[in-house]
Amino acid sequence: MNVAVLGASGVIGRNLLPRLVEAGHRVRAGVRQRGPATDIASVEQVEANIFEPASLTHLVTGCDALIHIASSIPRADGSGGDWATYDRMRREGMKNVIAVCDRAKITLISQSIAMLHAETQSSLQDEQSPLVASGRRAAALEAERALADWPGDYRIVRGAALYGPGTTVDDDWFTRYLRGELAAPGDGSDFISPIHVADLAAAFLIVLERAAPRSAWIAADDEPMRYSEVFGIVADLCGQRRASPGTGAAAGLPGFRVSNRALRELGWAPRYASVRSGLVATAERYLPLLKAEPA
Repeated sequence: MNVAVLGASGVIGRNLLPRLVEAGHRVRAGVRQRGPATDIASVEQVEANIFEPASLTHLVTGCDALIHIASSIPRADGSGGDWATYDRMRREGMKNVIAVCDRAKITLISQSIAMLHAETQSSLQDEQSPLVASGRRAAALEAERALADWPGDYRIVRGAALYGPGTTVDDDWFTRYLRGELAAPGDGSDFISPIHVADLAAAFLIVLERAAPRSAWIAADDEPMRYSEVFGIVADLCGQRRASPGTGAAAGLPGFRVSNRALRELGWAPRYASVRSGLVATAERYLPLLKAEPA
């Protein structure tokens, strides 16, 4: 299959492109600027901007599907992304992407957020659970509604709370723990449903190859946890060398608790079933700092 990827130089794209190549697909990477981030010999790089329809048309010409993973969610370390651009991408940008795919008569696979299933944390939410939109989630729901209004072949991957190499999320957790500043939102009882970046990339591949048209899928690991549990694991992986993580931090986004059952039934399974295994590699980068401290 000939597959175009919009947002290919981002952290998800860097994990997705080699998977697509390994699966035998011909890949065209849509990037804002050509560079080594997508430097795979068999991958064609094309400059594309979600706000420039002509560039999107060039990106998808001759392709069978477009995977849209372009985003601008602010990074935990402050190194990039902003909510205003994110909202514009979900609203104006999604309309451009749909129009281009409609003219080309190709499949569109789009990233969304599992946090839309945040109506309740009292039970696991799945793809049939209500979608709620307020604050930062509103633009994501608008994008999904635009897809639902399109008669073409769309497929949605609702990614859970992303972490892993390149995301800066887990680095932020470990850095704050080492400074004695790691604190869970509120009283720590809110749930977070994580997903390792490598597992989210694998979800896009299987949705491309196996999912039915006009479908949505939640990509999350096997074990939603309370923030207090996640941060306790961070402390355990650091050998409890600091005071236990606290509570009372501001809750920037709502807690959510979702199931990956449908995606598992499609044939996907997370390599990192929970943050217990998913955070080990990050911890190993911080352990030398701890070991270098006086006993």
